[in-house]
Amino acid sequence: RDGAADNGVVVHEYGHGVSNRLTGGPSQAACLQNDEDMGEGWSDYLSLMYTQDWASSNLNSGFVTPRAIGTFASGQLPTGPGIRNQKYSTDLSVNNLMYKATIPDESHDRGEIWCAVLWDMTWNIINQVGSINPNLFNAAGVGGNSIALKLVMEGMKLQPCSPGFIDGRNAILQADQILYGGLYSCSIREAFRRRGMGLNASQGSSDNVTDQIPDFSGGVGVVLSQGGMIEVGEGQNIVYTNTVSSPCVTLTNYILVDTLPTNVTWQSGGTYDPGTRVVSWVVNLPAGSTQTYSFTVTVNNGSYFPTTTLFEETVPSSTLPASFTNTSTPTAGNWRVSNAASNSAPNSLFTPNLEVAGDQRLSSTNNLALPAGTSPRLSFWHRFDTETGWDGGVVEISTNGGTVWRDLGDAMTIGSYNGTLGPALTNALAGRNAFTGNSGTSFMNTVASLRNYAGQNIKLRFRFGSDNNTAGAGPNTGWFVDDIRVVNQAVVDMRSALYTNGNVLVNYSDTTTIIVQQTVCTDVAIATQPANSTACAGANATFTVSVTGSAPSYQWQVSTDGVNWNNISGATSSTLTLNAVTAAQNNNRYRVLVNNACPSNATSGSATLTVSTPASITAQPADVTACTGGTATFNVTATGTGLSYQWQVSTDGGNNYTHITGATSATLTVNPLTATHNGNRYRVVITSCAGTLNSNAAVLTVNEAVAITGQPTNQNVCSGNNAVFMVVASGSSPTYQWQVNTGSGFTNIAGATSATLTITGVTAAQDNNQYRVLVSNGCPSNATSAAATLSVSVAGSITSQPSSQTVCAGENASFTVTATGTNLSYQWQVSTDGGTTYNDIAGANAATYTLSAVPFSANGNRYRAVVTSCSGPANSNAATLTVNEAATITAQPANVTACAGENATFVITASGPGLTYQWQVSTNGGSTFTDIAGQNSATLTLTAITGGMNNNQYRVVVGNACVSGLNSNAATLNISANASISSQPAPTTVCAGTDASFSVSATGAVGYQWQVSTNGGTTWSDVAGATTGTLSLSAVTAAMNNNQYRVQVNGCGGGLTSSSASLTVNNSATITTQPAAQNSICPGNTATFSVVVSGTSLTYQWQVSTDNGNAWTNIPSETNSTLSIVTSAAMEGNQYRVVINGLCTVDLTSNPATLNLVQAPAISTQPQSVSVCETGNASFTVSATNGTLQWEASTDGGTTFSPVSGATSATLSISNVTQAMHDNRYRVVVTGSCSSLTS
Repeated sequence: RDGAADNGVVVHEYGHGVSNRLTGGPSQAACLQNDEDMGEGWSDYLSLMYTQDWASSNLNSGFVTPRAIGTFASGQLPTGPGIRNQKYSTDLSVNNLMYKATIPDESHDRGEIWCAVLWDMTWNIINQVGSINPNLFNAAGVGGNSIALKLVMEGMKLQPCSPGFIDGRNAILQADQILYGGLYSCSIREAFRRRGMGLNASQGSSDNVTDQIPDFSGGVGVVLSQGGMIEVGEGQNIVYTNTVSSPCVTLTNYILVDTLPTNVTWQSGGTYDPGTRVVSWVVNLPAGSTQTYSFTVTVNNGSYFPTTTLFEETVPSSTLPASFTNTSTPTAGNWRVSNAASNSAPNSLFTPNLEVAGDQRLSSTNNLALPAGTSPRLSFWHRFDTETGWDGGVVEISTNGGTVWRDLGDAMTIGSYNGTLGPALTNALAGRNAFTGNSGTSFMNTVASLRNYAGQNIKLRFRFGSDNNTAGAGPNTGWFVDDIRVVNQAVVDMRSALYTNGNVLVNYSDTTTIIVQQTVCTDVAIATQPANSTACAGANATFTVSVTGSAPSYQWQVSTDGVNWNNISGATSSTLTLNAVTAAQNNNRYRVLVNNACPSNATSGSATLTVSTPASITAQPADVTACTGGTATFNVTATGTGLSYQWQVSTDGGNNYTHITGATSATLTVNPLTATHNGNRYRVVITSCAGTLNSNAAVLTVNEAVAITGQPTNQNVCSGNNAVFMVVASGSSPTYQWQVNTGSGFTNIAGATSATLTITGVTAAQDNNQYRVLVSNGCPSNATSAAATLSVSVAGSITSQPSSQTVCAGENASFTVTATGTNLSYQWQVSTDGGTTYNDIAGANAATYTLSAVPFSANGNRYRAVVTSCSGPANSNAATLTVNEAATITAQPANVTACAGENATFVITASGPGLTYQWQVSTNGGSTFTDIAGQNSATLTLTAITGGMNNNQYRVVVGNACVSGLNSNAATLNISANASISSQPAPTTVCAGTDASFSVSATGAVGYQWQVSTNGGTTWSDVAGATTGTLSLSAVTAAMNNNQYRVQVNGCGGGLTSSSASLTVNNSATITTQPAAQNSICPGNTATFSVVVSGTSLTYQWQVSTDNGNAWTNIPSETNSTLSIVTSAAMEGNQYRVVINGLCTVDLTSNPATLNLVQAPAISTQPQSVSVCETGNASFTVSATNGTLQWEASTDGGTTFSPVSGATSATLSISNVTQAMHDNRYRVVVTGSCSSLTS
């Protein structure tokens, strides 16, 4: 049927739109894509709600009337099973779907669980309200069904994007709180609890269907507390309070118990049984209420003892510590030391989460003795990343050396197991509580009480189990364990447990209180009083008191008048520090009040603070300038109390200062001054209460009279260059003024005021000028230098460059340069590499350089002159030498033979530059030659020659700039007759691998081209390189058989083609299949040897060897490729071969093949007649070869024989012979492959 006509299907499908739209809030519409989404469950629920006949329903309909989905579309009655695994009903015998550690991955199967719990919740609320809205579509209607539907809708709005089952549960509870103040929370909780989603259930990741933790508890809670008391002394009381809460269940006659440890004594509260040391209460608690139950105990004197470490492993080494032993399977899961993560550096213990079944055990190596009557605790730090809900780790304990192990989960008080492992058959820890999933990247602490094992020897074991499936998802999947300790500490461990009236444990709670040592209080007393203190204003002042007594506390006070005292805020230690005291604090008094908790108190004596004023410089020493022999005075002005002065001097620019003896006042006088005082720095060190204070440094400048110590010298300079005159003068800060005398006295040179005078670009007009300098300073003093003369020379200048020259080899060449200047010198240079490098020409030192009889090798050389004057060397331009060579004929024209009407070409090769050509002809045998007009190149081409030009001679006249009239040899023109074939190529027969040749004879031939045809003469192709009268073929192959060959003859009158000639190639014989040995041939039968041979015109001759191949004999008439012979016993071991001959084969011999015959049966020892007594034993024996044995017996005197059953060995044994066997005859039949033999 069409699902579109099934109302339930229609509502279901539209229900997806509702759940998708509402989940995750108004801004999202794609929040149900995760693995644990409940979309199919909501759609089934809405289908049930909108198709339920509410008008005829009652409070029990959810239980007695199961509902199915899709009955109409499936062709079923409304009461049919529908399309789901189970019908929906509050009756668990009809629908027992539960939330488990693994829920279905298929969305419809998973949705059935969600719909089942929503359907249960709806009927819970209906029964709580006691009414049903008959018309669900009436928004104003009242009934539990309307309330439930509203809670489901509002819950979808409140739940997060990508919700899981517990997210959905919590959202419905939140909707109940918002809409109805939590009125229906118990009905909601009970519906979820009964299907595994109780108070402590966990969905794990909402994108994983294998990490759930189901819980069926109803939310009854027990919390044990001790009023925040963490530590307690001996003899002190601990008040414990149990808080029992039950939000939805009424508790009737439940029992709350606390078992007291031996280190406390019960004081009050509850009902105490001294024999069992149990405090108990009967709990009767209405649903939705909370009740407290308190009791008091006293910590017994003598309970305290110092904490001791019984065992500690911090994994400091990179190898597995000796304190633990690894026994893991498989070895890939071995526990090891890792530095990838640790609680305390550098290492931890680690076992990986395998993707195969693993049981990875790490056990303490030695027994650990726990002291009797103590409360030892195991503490360790760890982190884990495993396949959630399937792989994980546990901690176990053994008290019998490791034979039996017990889980420590129940003893864990901090950091307990966080999950239960699924029922995987391949996991040794399946179904156990364990550390599983991902604990994050930080290490967590787990503590377990070992009180129950006190007085015993224990071993500890960390055990990790995995199934043969996936591992954790992180980079370091597995279990890291670090800082393992067992400590024995004085504590009070207390556990409260709540039981039903049927003695079933409902919940429990643990607390631990540390017992600390009691101390004796001693009254405080002042041992050392604070002392007076003197401090400089701005400095710190300190007062200290020394006190005896237990845990003293301090409060410092100040008095400005010695009568009234005020507390100093924050001054609560044994030392009072006053920072940056001021003059206003001078004469203040300070004391300290001391007390402790005994109680006791004491007040110290007072101490006085004296504040002095530190030095301050108000006027710094100033710099002084004076002349040698004078006086310098430096002054400083300072304020402050009790000042003292000490002047210092620095002679190294202020790096180091030394005291000036006796200079201890505010003024320093230095006299008489010398040049050595110049640049000295002076400062004063002022000492006050604040210590020493340095003034600024003042500089003393001592000027010296000037004196010339180095006179200016004469200068000889080339015109255009610079001239430099220098003077050296001593004295303080000299000034300079240069003067010049051009012949009429000295005058100042403007701007020439330094120790150096530079005249740039001197000219000939400045020749013989004189220069001097006036030196002075501010002392005052002055000095005039001696005069120095300037001599100016004229720099060289090239006015005419050398020019390039062209000559013939053997002639002379000259190059000339013209230059002006004073004292010129010349050096000619040559470059043979195009001007890249130049080399001096020895002796070429004049303005003109001449080369005599220049060789052709000097062609292209470049020449330049280097002209040197006062301004240095100057290079002329380079001039190129071109050397022409005389023309030379290197290849003469050759005779030419051609046919009439063709073209004839003569060629000459000549060397030399600028060649000219003129061809000439002689028609009288070379007696005279005449020019051929227009033939002026190296090649002469005569077109369409005629017979009249036969025997003409041709030459060429060659010339150039260096030679003329150079005649070549004469070359003759021969005109040939027409070609004719006189002898045709003949057919040839050869063997493959040998050579073959074809020849033609022709007259008047000027060229040949042999051709081949591989298709009987239909098409032809040229044979490369075959251009003579004979064609030679080397090492012909079978593939060339029947090829045809011809030659094209070129000559005057046109080309000729010869007749074709065939090539016949005979193959040499080749054995492709050798004769094979003939085995197991019975004598008298035919044996056949064959050979397969390829080749031409073959013949065969078979041979036999009877001596293992040493000698061979022809077998008459056996001349085919197959040899067939009738065998006899004498032929055993004969060898056969065949010798093959042919047109291209001589005595090709095959491999030998052996004839192996079957040996006939043989009896070497016959059975003998036997006489025996009746009941005795008889035996007959035969010695036989080459066959199997079968004994036969005859009871009729040898007329007939019958086989003796099982008698197939060489001896026939007859036991317990009878008289009836008398004269029986026995024989043996020896049966071989080819025959049988009877004894």
